[in-house]
Amino acid sequence: MGVDDVQEAFAKGYLGGKLTTPKTFKFTDEMLDAVAIAAESEDKDMADWIREVIAEALLVVDAKYERMTRARERAKCTSGTLVHQHNER
Repeated sequence: MGVDDVQEAFAKGYLGGKLTTPKTFKFTDEMLDAVAIAAESEDKDMADWIREVIAEALLVVDAKYERMTRARERAKCTSGTLVHQHNER
């Protein structure tokens, strides 16, 4: 995660703050081993590593959602519905 991504994740509440909601996830042994290795290679605890990966994925989803929302809004703006074009007539 880049510095900007980390700042955005903190701003959106995906990182930092009090951890209040415990969840249980099931992993295959292979996946758990891979997570342990990845976390260790970045000198992080597994839970922190997993939280950061999830926060990064959420930023990607947020960006995709924002792009899709803008695209839908542009698609709704046909020549008959654009306010500025309607006022020019």
